[in-house]
Parts: sequence; structure tokens; C-alpha cells
Amino acid sequence: VHVAMGKKGKAKATAAEVAAQIAAEGADDSGGEELEGLSDGEEEGEEDDEKIEMAEQEGDPEEVQIEFSFYDPRESDFHGMRALLANSTLLPSAWDVGSLAGILCEQVEVGSVVKVAAPNSDEPIDDDVLGFLSAINVHTHRAAKCMQQISKSLQQRAADGSAREQIRRLLEDEAPTTGLVVSERLVNMPPSLIPNLVDSLLQDIDWAVTNAPKDVRASFGFKKLVLLAQVELPATGSSGGETGETGGAGGKKRKRAEAEARAALVESLEFSRPEEQALATEADWCALLNGAGRARQLLMVLSLEAVRAALPGLRAVLQ
Repeated sequence: VHVAMGKKGKAKATAAEVAAQIAAEGADDSGGEELEGLSDGEEEGEEDDEKIEMAEQEGDPEEVQIEFSFYDPRESDFHGMRALLANSTLLPSAWDVGSLAGILCEQVEVGSVVKVAAPNSDEPIDDDVLGFLSAINVHTHRAAKCMQQISKSLQQRAADGSAREQIRRLLEDEAPTTGLVVSERLVNMPPSLIPNLVDSLLQDIDWAVTNAPKDVRASFGFKKLVLLAQVELPATGSSGGETGETGGAGGKKRKRAEAEARAALVESLEFSRPEEQALATEADWCALLNGAGRARQLLMVLSLEAVRAALPGLRAVLQ
């Protein structure tokens, strides 16, 4: 995928990639299935089929199928974001996903929404939300029901008292400078957009701390970002636990041992999203939360510098 990137940059996907995405999602033999949420109507479906057929011709990798673009969130994105969150790994659907969607769509300073761009226009072709990535301040939104549910759940599922205390400090004592990363997308959104979404998030945060309205500017001064990743334990099982910064005696040897333990934990897990595995390798601290069976969640804490350090690895894996 060729990507031209600005603060809200555009990304172009070749028809060959779109065809591969659709095939991976089980396209039928009638000429290809539309990307979910990208277009409506028989006429647009026929155009998609024609372009996919062209893409399948040998030596035609340059044919452009769809142009994706990143946009600032807007109120009209509420229903699309809520629908994605309803199937989120962050919040069970029975929780207050509506309040979280409301926070995300009203925060225009930090965060990007992925949509299909209209031809020769800076506007999207429609309001369909294909994916989004944002970070919200844990302290600023502490009274929201969704944030209370997240905080309670994370602390309850900690593997031991040490991990529980670390999570409590992040979400309470250090909450004013802690950002909760929220990311959801359709399964057939091209993964090659992800590194640019992450880069855009970092650019947004840098921009917001000096340019956002003064009454909210401080809420974007993140020192740490918290991210939840959906993982599976290996078939042989794992004891889980926490790894990362603990301080105390030992100096370099302790830090080296912690880094090795964290790397071993990350390596042993099966990640649902490859970008989250790349980010986990750069995490300052991570903890495997309790769960049922092999399905678990890995809570990771990253500095902005760690996220930047992970970008080359993200691009290598996803582009």
C-alpha cells in the first residue's frame, strides 16, 4: 500500500490488496464481496468487482482501488464508533460503551477516524467508520461510568497484589498524566494503515499540548499510555504475572532481568493484532490479566518515546 501521510494523512490501497483482503474474508465465487461498510448499492458493488478483476490480472499492481483518509472525530461518528466498541476487547458489550463513544467522538484534538475519502475531495464519501485510534485522559474522565468500569475490572483481574497496586497507581495516583489508548477497527480494514494511525496519534498529542484550548491542554500531557491487547496463552499454559519497572536494589542487573522476563512473556503469547505485539516489545511494564481458558488480556504501559521506538517495527510488520 502506498501511503501519503500528513497530520490527517491519506492512505491509498491497491486493488490487489483489496482483492486479497476480500478473499481472506471469504469472498464468494460471484465476483468478490464488498468491504464491509465501504459502499452501498448494486452499482458501486459492480464497480468494485470490475476493479478487483483488473487487480487479479498479472502485472497490474498499480491500480488504485480505494483511498482511505484520517479525519478528526466528529459527533456524527458516534454510532459508528459505538458499533465498533460493542465488539471491543476493552469493554464488554453489556458495559456503558455509549459513554466511551461519546467521549471519543467529542475529543477532536487527539485521535483519528478512518473513512473512505470521496474522489478529489478532503471529505469522506460517507460517515461509515472503518476504524479509529485515540487516547483519553484517565483523570479527566474518571467520573464517566465506562472509565469506572474499566478501572474496577483491571484491578480485579490483576494476577497478584503487586500488579494490582501498580494498576491502581496508574489509574488513580498517576491518572492526570495517564492516557488510555482506545483502538477498534473492522476486520477487513487494511492493516498497513496502522503504523500511520499510531504516528498520527503521536503527532496529535504533540500538537495538543501546545495548541489545544487552554482549559483542556493539560489533559493531553501524557507521560504514560495504557493499552490492552487481546492474547491467548500457549497450549502448554503460562503462569502470567507482571514484568517491568519495580525499582529497588539490583540496578542494571535487575532491569536486565525484568526486560528478559518481559520479552519471554511477550514471545510466549499469541496476539490477535500484530501491532500490539510490536508495541508490547517496547513496553515499560506489562501484566497478564486473569481470564478464562487460554483467552487473556495483556495490559501494557508505554511512554511516548517507547511508542515512537516501536514505529519502525510496526512498519516492517504491517507494510
